[in-house]
Amino acid sequence: MFVALLALSVTIAWISREAIDTILRRFVVDPVLRSGFEKYIRFAVVVVGISSGTRVKALQVYFRR
Repeated sequence: MFVALLALSVTIAWISREAIDTILRRFVVDPVLRSGFEKYIRFAVVVVGISSGTRVKALQVYFRR
């Protein structure tokens, strides 16, 4: 389950990279700063995608075995 959520989240972050870049170009002029923001946003998309799709209680039961 975790691997499927990870793959899905990474795919969504990869698909949305152009949209993220377009939005950031409007607000952030410095390319170095924009690159940092873009990496942070893609990382946040992956983390939120995994955490919102993962049932924490089920994972705790699985890892305690």
